This record gives sequence, C-alpha cells and structure tokens, in this order.
Amino acid sequence: MINYLYFLIFYCAICLLSLSSLITSLSITPWLILYSMGQALVEVSVFALLIQTTERKWLQNIYCSLFFTLWIVHFTNFNMLRLLDTSLLYLFKFFVGHGIFHIIQVFQAINMNEAMMGFIGIVALAIPLLAISLYRITHYFSKKKPLALKNRSIVISLLTTVSILLVCEAIIIPSLSYKTHEKYKKTLPFARTLFSPKINEWTLTQPIAAPHNREPLLDSLSLSPKPNIYLFVIETLRKDFLIPSIAPSLCSFEEKHMQFPVSFANANATQHSWFAIFHSQFPYHWTKVQSEKRGGGGPLQILKKLGYQIHVYSSADLRYFEMDELLFGPQRILADTIEEYTLESTMPAWERDALCFQAFKQNIQKQGHVYLFFLDATHSEYNFPKEFASHFTPITDKIDYLFFDKEHLELVKNRYRNAIAYVDSLMDDFFSTLKKEGIYDEAIIAITGDHGEEFFEEGSLFHGTHLNHYQTNVPIFLKLQNTFPLQTKTVTHIDIFPSILHSLTGKEMDVAWFDGRSVFSSHQHPYRLATLQNGAQTPEEFTLENDKYKIRAHFSNPQDLYTKQTLKIISCETSDSVKAPLPEDAFEMLY
Repeated sequence: MINYLYFLIFYCAICLLSLSSLITSLSITPWLILYSMGQALVEVSVFALLIQTTERKWLQNIYCSLFFTLWIVHFTNFNMLRLLDTSLLYLFKFFVGHGIFHIIQVFQAINMNEAMMGFIGIVALAIPLLAISLYRITHYFSKKKPLALKNRSIVISLLTTVSILLVCEAIIIPSLSYKTHEKYKKTLPFARTLFSPKINEWTLTQPIAAPHNREPLLDSLSLSPKPNIYLFVIETLRKDFLIPSIAPSLCSFEEKHMQFPVSFANANATQHSWFAIFHSQFPYHWTKVQSEKRGGGGPLQILKKLGYQIHVYSSADLRYFEMDELLFGPQRILADTIEEYTLESTMPAWERDALCFQAFKQNIQKQGHVYLFFLDATHSEYNFPKEFASHFTPITDKIDYLFFDKEHLELVKNRYRNAIAYVDSLMDDFFSTLKKEGIYDEAIIAITGDHGEEFFEEGSLFHGTHLNHYQTNVPIFLKLQNTFPLQTKTVTHIDIFPSILHSLTGKEMDVAWFDGRSVFSSHQHPYRLATLQNGAQTPEEFTLENDKYKIRAHFSNPQDLYTKQTLKIISCETSDSVKAPLPEDAFEMLY
C-alpha cells in the first residue's frame, strides 16, 4: 500500500515553493504553472516508485531521507531566489572545488550570523530523523483510508508526464527570450529545462589575448624621492552611498582631488576584483594566472623593482580563494610585512579594521613605502561599534536570512550606512595622521571598493548575482602626483595601478604589461568590462559598456578562452535600453 499522504504533502510543498518563486519572478501564465507542477510530479513519482518497490525498511529509510533532503534543497533554493535572484548553484560553485578549508573561509567572508549557521547545522543533523518520523506518521493515517495505486499506474503516470513536458519544451521554450528563460528556469523544481531558447552567436575574428606575462623593462626608470603610496580596498562599497551625510571625509577627499563621474569595478565579486586591481588585467584571466603560480601582481613587482617596500594591513581574509599568493606571490614574497586579523574569528569586522589603522600608525615611514589596506566592516552583515548605531536609525540587529522581507529593507540599508560612516571616520583619522606627520601633500592615495551592493533594485540582495550598476558601481578616488591632463572621466579597477605608475615615473606603462590604462593616457578602451562571478571557476558572463551601448555576452568555452571561439550574445542595447545591433568595435579590446 502506497503512503499517498507523504508524497502528496511533498508534492504540494514543492509546487508551492516553485510557484511562489515563479510569481515573484515573472508574470504568471497557465502553461508555466502546469510545467512547474509537471516537473514536481516527475520528481515525486520517482521517489514513490523507489520507496514502493523496496521491502527493506533500512533502504526505505534512506530513500525517505533523500526525498526529505531534496525538499530542503527546494526550500533553500526558494530562499536563494527570494533574496539573491539566483539558484542554489550559486552557492554550490562557491563551496565545491576548494576543499573544507575554503568552505569555512566562505562562511567567515560572508559574515553569516550564528543563528543562520546554527539552523543549517541543526537541519543537517535532523534530516534523517524528521524524514523517517514523518513517513511513519503519514503511513499510519494512509492505512486508515488506503488508496489502491499500483506501481504500474505510477510508471504510466510518470512516462505520460515526461512525454507532455518534452512536447511543451519543444514547442514553447525555443520561443522564449533568453532573459525570460533565464529567470523562469531557476524557479522550476529541476532548475533547468531540456531545451533552450535560440541565442545569437558571434565568432571572434581572432583568439582572445592571453594574460600578460611580459617582464617589465625598468632599467631606464629610477625614482628619487619615492613618495609613499596608500591603497585602500574597502569591502562592498557602493559609490552612490558616499554622500556627505554618510561619508563626509571621503566626499571631501574626492572634491579636493581627481573626480571621475563614471567609476566601476571590473567584477561583482571580491576575488575577481582583487585580481583586476593588483594585476591590472581583465578578471576572466584570473584562473589561468593563478594556475601558473606567478610571482604576484605585475604592478607590485614593478614597485619592488623601483625600490619600494610593501606593507599589508588586512581585516579581510587574504587566503580567500588563495588570493594572498595570487596578489603577493608564493609565500607572499612581495610583501615586506603583513598584519592580518582574520584569524581572530571572534573579533567583529569593525574592530579588525581599527587594528589595521593602529598597526599602521606604529609603522609610518616618510618615503619609499607602499601601504595596502583591506577593510571589511562594510561587508554584510555591515559591522560597526555601538556608538555608530545611532547615526542612521532604525536598524535591524541582524539580518534574518530565512524570514527576510522587503519591509525590513530600510533597516538593513541603515546598517550599511552606519558601517560606511564608521569606515569614513577611520579614513578621516588616517588623513589627519598623514597631515600631522607632514606627508599628506606628497602622498599618492587610491581608495576604492571591491564591488557594489544591491538592495532589490533589480530583484536581488547583496552582490555576485547581477551585472548591473548597483553591484559594480564603486568609488575610485585618486590623489596622484599628476602633471598631466586627465584624458578620461571613466575609470575602472584595472586602471588604478597604471595611473599610479604613470604619475610616479612620468612615463606611460607599456600596454603589453597591463589591460588597464592610465587616466593620463590618450589610448583609452572604448568600453569598460565587468565579469559575473563564477565561484572558483573562470567567469563565463561579462558586459561591455560605455555611454552608448551595453553588451551582455557569454564565453562559449570558458575552459579554453585563448583559442578562437564563439560568443553567445545575450543582449545588445543602447544606453536607453533599446535593442541595438552589435557595434563593429564591440570585442576589439579582448584581442
């Protein structure tokens, strides 16, 4: 006798989760509802057959646990869609491939609160007990009103449903736009369809240029004196939140120095942005460069050859995706000193940031030093000392990921504003310290965020999910020793070090060394490029954008970028979001 109550409960639960995601993602249509319900029926029918056809209780218990686990996966996926507008595959790409140590790092990096981590642990341990208990209880009630349903009937129902789904796919899916299909498939129980919409393709005229690996020739360059260089990479710092009421010191700094109306990150995730900044190369190169175990970022190698000492102060985890060796070389050889505080897991991010500045004040030198700061207070869950909690109110004590709703959005944004205000106070103290020491005027200072942050402007919370302005819009503030006129009002991460080196040496760096361009160079890229995070793998999706066009494309073969290949063109629009043909120079900067 089949335990129909057990399977009916889960069928209804899966349908409700899928349809809830569908309703919030798209305008609902009858065939979308039926298709979603059909996939749920296939899923339930398979497990019903497995449990029904085995007589061994221990094997039934395993199948029950697997089925219950699958429902937990659906529930988690639903919350991922609700909060991040992305599927569970997003987390999978982060957690799989770098081992258990990386999993711990990711949890630390996202500052997930203890309540959420505890809930995940409890659920993982309780799954078998809950699954078996629920099966036994529902089986007891099913026996009171038995349903005569033979295995043959289940098989026929399963095959019929699969056939109908295949016909629907063949007729309807190809007619959908790529954008609609992309959102729709994430809401389905299987999170995919067998067929995909037709998509335009573009064959490149030549292979994509390989990562720059040319040894810089600096024999003709020498510096005396060597002004100090200070670079701040602040986690999750969105540019349009830097207004005088939130960040008066940073706003004042921008007003007094170079101003760039357009400034963006080259990626929407930390590991890719750090690579872009410190290697001055497009982020899709990062996995290849990492695998080659080079000697660290090219700009830092140049500064070492020019006689600089490099000092690192980090509140963020430098070991994240093994970025420390990617930036500073094997065994961190490029860094003369490193002060990092991420091993203090019980210490809040704001306190780690404060320790970075305290350590710096004890090691201030007049000339010939590079100081690199990685600050973390502005990363979710947006951290600040108690005295800053009253700057912007009301706030939420912590972000409840399971029951978060948009009514609490402003409370979360106030947490973010308070965290920015706190970092701004640290920057104000830093500027005052340099002025007190008499070394502010000659100092070279660069300040940026690694990526932006979205607050449901396009259906997502946080970052790493959409290549939009909210997730890539970051400040890039530069104070340089410039005697040259600015050639651009647009700057991205890859341009920071070429601009610093041009300012220092009086010479533009060879374009064979970097993808970035100095802000004083007359040879600017026609577009700015940003990549969508892809976990530990090579980024697949990217955008090219300027004041006329926004092109969204996808590498057909990201595992082998450097052979002639075809790009999938997801969209090409004008700045007014009107569909447009690809401009002739669309992909020249990739060569």
